[in-house]
Amino acid sequence: MILLSCLATLLEFICVYILAKFITNTSFIPKQIDIIFCLLDILFVGCFPKASSVYLLFAGQVILISYFLVTETSKLTHSILLYGFIFACITLLQTIIIMVLGITDLTLSGTYEEIIGCFLTLLLLCFSCLVIPYRKIYHWLIHTALLCRIILINTYLITLGLTFFYKINMQTAYQSYLFLFLLITLLLAANSCILYYDFQLDIKEQLLLSYQKNQPIYADLIHDIRASQHEYSNRIQHLENLPLTCKDYDSLCNALSNYTKQYKKTIQAYPLLRINMPLLAASLYSLYTQAEAQQIHLQFDVVSEVIQSSVPEYELSDYLCILTQNAIEACSPGDTIYVHMISENGQLHFSIRNPSKIFYSPEEINEFFHKGFTTKKDSPKDSSQKHGYGLYQLLSNIRKQHGTICADCLFYDGVYWIVFELEI
Repeated sequence: MILLSCLATLLEFICVYILAKFITNTSFIPKQIDIIFCLLDILFVGCFPKASSVYLLFAGQVILISYFLVTETSKLTHSILLYGFIFACITLLQTIIIMVLGITDLTLSGTYEEIIGCFLTLLLLCFSCLVIPYRKIYHWLIHTALLCRIILINTYLITLGLTFFYKINMQTAYQSYLFLFLLITLLLAANSCILYYDFQLDIKEQLLLSYQKNQPIYADLIHDIRASQHEYSNRIQHLENLPLTCKDYDSLCNALSNYTKQYKKTIQAYPLLRINMPLLAASLYSLYTQAEAQQIHLQFDVVSEVIQSSVPEYELSDYLCILTQNAIEACSPGDTIYVHMISENGQLHFSIRNPSKIFYSPEEINEFFHKGFTTKKDSPKDSSQKHGYGLYQLLSNIRKQHGTICADCLFYDGVYWIVFELEI
């Protein structure tokens, strides 16, 4: 009887040992410390088959936790998380075996039930290592938020209760497979709700970070509107005084013509203010004012005032600003950049073209999206600034969002034009 109990304990330790070595990607060859803890587990658990279930469970948990604390050289929390994760996985595999045996009425009984159960668990564990990404899940757990670690602790406590249930009466466990199924379903549902809540919090946090990042853009836009209102009053007064300074009809016409040309510059960006995405409008308007300060003209053709896209507004603003900023940096004073925006079938089609001094072949244009590639040269004042990552990151994000982006170089009306088209 004691020999069979020691053999079952040995198989249980081997299951834990194999999964631990697999997750940590270390050698499966046992070291001296591994053999010592295996013998301690057999000595204090396997040699007392008739001891109470509370003692067997408590002694086994203390020895295994101590084993992970001693053998794992990483952080203390990582060692505890690793053991909790391994214990929960093995317990769930044992529960699956019990459910299958219960459904098929192939219940185990007699002195060999623990040995057969542990052997089946070992076989299922080896197979699961081929299909379940244990390593990725564990690395996600140690780098994730505290809330997800609470999920692991929750899972560990419930699986610990299941193990205690097995220790009390294995035969009852086989007959209660429906109860076990409901318990596992409840466990998965509860943890899924926690993960969903954490996911929603992450979305709200991204929105908050986006607002904080783009708040200066809103502030600049509000400041520009207030300045425009003040300037509007000055312009009205100037128009009222034109008859006093212009004594004849021709001089009055010339003065009105020259004065209204200055008004039209800001009016060119007003189509942006009609779209339904204020952050996108403010971001592009901010770039428009920067371009005007460099004597570079941005002309917007906004066909759709209601913009629809498959990505959030703050991500869409980042994508369009990358293309617009690149176009501004590629231009010289006096150049004009043309922007076309239209929304159809739930997607935004954004097209931007700017003049180029030279012609770029398709192979050279393809290099624009390579990591670190740039046609810009750092000035001495800004030598620490790095270029060549905007379009690379843009292409990576667009692919993840299942959008499309393309570029081309065209010759039209005696000028080379670089054209970027984005659909997302």
